[in-house]
Amino acid sequence: MHELALCDALLKMVRDISREEALDGVRSITVRVGTLSGVIPHFLTDCWVAVTDGTEYDGVPLRVEIGPKDIEAGHCVAVRRDNGEKITVALDELEARIPALLEDVQQGLFDKAKRNLDEHTYAAHSLAEAKELQEKNGGFIKTMWCGDLACELEMKEKAGMSSRCIPFEQEHIDDVCPVCGKPAKCMIYWGVAY
Repeated sequence: MHELALCDALLKMVRDISREEALDGVRSITVRVGTLSGVIPHFLTDCWVAVTDGTEYDGVPLRVEIGPKDIEAGHCVAVRRDNGEKITVALDELEARIPALLEDVQQGLFDKAKRNLDEHTYAAHSLAEAKELQEKNGGFIKTMWCGDLACELEMKEKAGMSSRCIPFEQEHIDDVCPVCGKPAKCMIYWGVAY
């Protein structure tokens, strides 16, 4: 198959997928087509397709690689950004598989970020413990808090951390504020601002 015909066929296929997804009321799929790096398009032997559902802007969540041999064999290779997994997909199944693959990538990225957050969040019961945990491990420190601005400022001054958020889902870590010892009103996350 001539290289330009390959790109034309590929462009038509992905544009049809994108158009149908938008018509079905699903998040629209954005498609970019490129060639191997540094290769002039009329000499290309492979194309890649960047497929995104609009939630990923800094990177391509799903790359579809296809060349003349792939078209002859009736398949392409989808590469997931989150884990680098290469998945062979039949061309006649590509339209149905892309939305599911994008959801899998999104879930994979979320799970990785959540795991990282959970592994780098530590509970403390005193200002000294909060400071020690932050210096040793980095990440976030969760403590109880009385809600007083003076305690927030003291945590910043003595431990080098400022408040990051008061989560909707509260945990009961202690009964008192780690800074002043007064009764705590809520749990709060602390962290270093960069």
